[in-house]
Amino acid sequence: MYRINCLKTYLISTLASFAGDWTVSSAGVWTVSFAGVWTVSFALWLTASLPCIASEAPGASGQTSLAVKQFCEAGGEQQVMACSQGIKIANTRKAITVIFVPPYKSVAIYNDHNKCIFYCPLSKFKSPYAQSMAVLSTVTFADLKLSSLGKRSYNGIPAYASGFDKEYAQLQRARLERREISQHAPRAITLLETSKLKLDPEIITFLDRFYGLPPTRGWPLDLDYLPFKGSPHHYMHTTEIKEAKFKASQFSLPTGYKSVKDISQVLLDDAEEDSIEMIIGK
Repeated sequence: MYRINCLKTYLISTLASFAGDWTVSSAGVWTVSFAGVWTVSFALWLTASLPCIASEAPGASGQTSLAVKQFCEAGGEQQVMACSQGIKIANTRKAITVIFVPPYKSVAIYNDHNKCIFYCPLSKFKSPYAQSMAVLSTVTFADLKLSSLGKRSYNGIPAYASGFDKEYAQLQRARLERREISQHAPRAITLLETSKLKLDPEIITFLDRFYGLPPTRGWPLDLDYLPFKGSPHHYMHTTEIKEAKFKASQFSLPTGYKSVKDISQVLLDDAEEDSIEMIIGK
């Protein structure tokens, strides 16, 4: 199911032109079934502006207040909250939460299962996803040089696309031939991001580090890449973005947790068989 929030009202007539059986709930969620095989739900709100996710939240100093769901190949679904209070990312299946709040000096990551917490300066924070990709597939993204591919739209959200230009693609192949990178490394890549969301620049830097991405101009939405050998990979994508209101307490750190000196002590949980997945990327 893919939920697309806050589209212009004229899309109702466009969507209705698709072949399928349409129903609408009292909550304003439109659902279409295609030949009884698969179903897509669209949440449509009557609005005059696109996208309404970019409107300012009251009392948030001009920043957007958002609840976002994103899926990362190495870590699964991430529940993201972002506003003037900072940013909080929770992986509920693994009980791992990351919090980054003003004055944006230190990142905190904790595990609700083993009750451990790790603090790290943003400048030294290394993405557990980048680490798992490097171990499992010898693939990293942070050091790649991307060039603009122009404007795009991502589920109704204005976005920018970036990827390899011809010169850098040739450089990647030369690095492969010199065995500096593996056949799992990308020979083509497309990163979509949006600057339509008004957030502190420190939050964007944090998101780049959290997902192990090259520096972006805005919120990363989607990343696809094609390795030199193998099938295309959908490293990350965004399944939902909506406005939300949060309490300050939701960005508070837990009490009574053991402070540890290594992030692996947070990621590894003896009580969970899949806890090592965050590192090895299973």
